[in-house]
Amino acid sequence: MAQQALWKNWKVLLWGLFIIGSLFLIATNGLKLGTEFSGGTLFQLQLAEPANTQQLQDIRLIVEKRLNPTGIRDVSVSSTGQSIILAQVAETDPEAVEQLQGLLLKQGRFESFLKGEKIFDGSQIVQVIENPNQGYGAHPTGVGNNYQWTLPFLLNEKAAQDFTRAAFHQCTATGFVNNQKQYQCEYTYFFIDRPSNALIVYPKSVRTADNEKVFTATNVQIPSEVDLDDILANSQLQLIEVDSNGFTEAQLTMINSPGAEIKNIIYPKSLDASLKSQLDGTPLNKVEVAEDIRNPWIVNVSGLRDVIGLTPSVVHLEPFVEKVEDAAPQQFLVIQGTAPDAATAKQRLDDLKILLKSGALPIPIVSINKQTVSAELGASFLSNVWLMGILALLVVALIVFIRYRALNLVAPLLVVGLSEVIMILGFAALVKWNLDLASMAGILAAVGTGVDSEVIMTDELMRGEEEHEEKGWVNRAKRAFFIVVASASTNIASVLPLLFFGSGLGKLSGFALTTIAGVLLGILISRPAFQEIIKTILIRKTEHKHAHGDGHHAAPAQ
Repeated sequence: MAQQALWKNWKVLLWGLFIIGSLFLIATNGLKLGTEFSGGTLFQLQLAEPANTQQLQDIRLIVEKRLNPTGIRDVSVSSTGQSIILAQVAETDPEAVEQLQGLLLKQGRFESFLKGEKIFDGSQIVQVIENPNQGYGAHPTGVGNNYQWTLPFLLNEKAAQDFTRAAFHQCTATGFVNNQKQYQCEYTYFFIDRPSNALIVYPKSVRTADNEKVFTATNVQIPSEVDLDDILANSQLQLIEVDSNGFTEAQLTMINSPGAEIKNIIYPKSLDASLKSQLDGTPLNKVEVAEDIRNPWIVNVSGLRDVIGLTPSVVHLEPFVEKVEDAAPQQFLVIQGTAPDAATAKQRLDDLKILLKSGALPIPIVSINKQTVSAELGASFLSNVWLMGILALLVVALIVFIRYRALNLVAPLLVVGLSEVIMILGFAALVKWNLDLASMAGILAAVGTGVDSEVIMTDELMRGEEEHEEKGWVNRAKRAFFIVVASASTNIASVLPLLFFGSGLGKLSGFALTTIAGVLLGILISRPAFQEIIKTILIRKTEHKHAHGDGHHAAPAQ
């Protein structure tokens, strides 16, 4: 009867549901492991001053774009407090790590080109407008789930004049649809950190592959009307394309005797070894860039970040202005587009906003600390952590067995302890928390607190074994739970400052979060269930003892 009642108890059922839910979250969302376990490099960026919420969001986006411009690298960026940014990258090669660190410290350089001519740069953008009253934002179009996004920005007077002159009448009428004139307009090309001081060397095979990749690129939204030739014409870079015969004399002269403004030579990792050896004599700094199976290599190294089409109103066709001299300078410009949903529209807005701000951080970085762990060492760390956790539970189980001499008391303690680990991991999977070494220590601390509480509860209830009446069990259970809650509250209070005031303490917030999550899940979910399980076991034990004692009375004489 007691066993049947146990599995009908709502506290035990709730505990079981949380375990199942946690396992489901772990299986579907997966666990995000820190660099200590998965391998890679963790950059800890110290900002010059505390940032507000919007600044933190912008900084996270900028850092992610700098570390992952192609979208293929495994990068995770988060903030701790208001002045620490954590960036985790799946990269351990020392040269690549140094290059990434340089990217983090560098200020972005934005340039906009039209028909091969630079029309303005980041220094000429007076303001990127983020006021909804001036048109900024995303709104439903009324067609399905589509959203239209709008990003206004303001140019200085010279840039406005240059843009108006370059863009004047750069649309061609193509016909009519529903009595509305249709146009094919030129495109503007937005670059960040265009390598204008470099020679770009690549084999013809890379160019051939890139011609196809342009139409499937994932890192830049390239309109279908734009091809690789258009991009290269607007990049205004010094390109050296090598055929199967190797470098020509003219190309070798460019490489070995470059102009004073050329500092670097950039080439793909797949460049033939014999060609690489011919670069040894160059005075230029050699930069090797790996290819991406999805994105065109030449586009990646060019720094192209977006391609935006002109509109008839911007080029003074609607309303029509006949002469460029009569066209009013376009200082207030608007970039518009559509997206299939609100999230994509917001992402597009954020990306372009950061782009027009030159990818410059709103608050400078004053220092960078980095930590690199190989994948093999990380896997070893993870195995050791799990081993320590299992050994700790087994040692506690042994001590509890020696104390009570009852396996039926040890088993629930082990099961509930493991369930708390599962629930904490489920919580981490739900919020996508990065499980680093400090977080794992927090899990062990929370489970240790749980085991301590469960021993207290067991002791309190066992003192009441002789009080067979239900009232006696209930009172002891209440007293035990009060002690456990008081202990848990003390634990939470002791680590709470690390969570809210630990902006300068880095990963200690991970320890605080997992400890608090574990303690709360314990006192709200697993401890009440454990109490019901132990109470049921002890009640059955007491009932059995009483029944066994009654069975030894002598039967009355007939």
